[in-house]
Amino acid sequence: MSNASWYLTGPDGLRFNWNKAPTFQCPNAGAVTYTAAEDGGEGTWTLQRTEVAAAAAAIGADPVMLGKLLHQRHASFAAGRLRVDGRLTDRCAICGTTMTRKGFRAWIDEPGSDEASQRVASRLGLTGPRTTIRTTWHPTKAQAEAWARHELKRARARALSPPK
Repeated sequence: MSNASWYLTGPDGLRFNWNKAPTFQCPNAGAVTYTAAEDGGEGTWTLQRTEVAAAAAAIGADPVMLGKLLHQRHASFAAGRLRVDGRLTDRCAICGTTMTRKGFRAWIDEPGSDEASQRVASRLGLTGPRTTIRTTWHPTKAQAEAWARHELKRARARALSPPK
């Protein structure tokens, strides 16, 4: 699945980005959550979806183990929307569940603070790691782009205004 995006460069190395395609999320991707133990020991996995418990009972499996397997598979590179006859559907390519459409992501990022990573990237002629400052979701690509352009104008106005 491609995360292709556009961006506009702003002051202080800021970038105002928006995705070219909408983001979909499978509800089974978050079938379990992990809570770390306070004493540094083994943490606990908690089942978040009752549908997974019902499916585990139907096949005679441990519900938390099934949830962990779903979680791991959805974290893989192959996770995304299912294609049928060359067309994208709203179904998950991993488990076939109907996915939730989150919309078009728009975000602001800045150069990362790790100087060593920035130096290495610079020597290789690449852009170094970036840190996301703010993320928003929009129903259409046009709205995501409009938000990014609006935030760029605001950032440029702040950069031009004298400090108080």
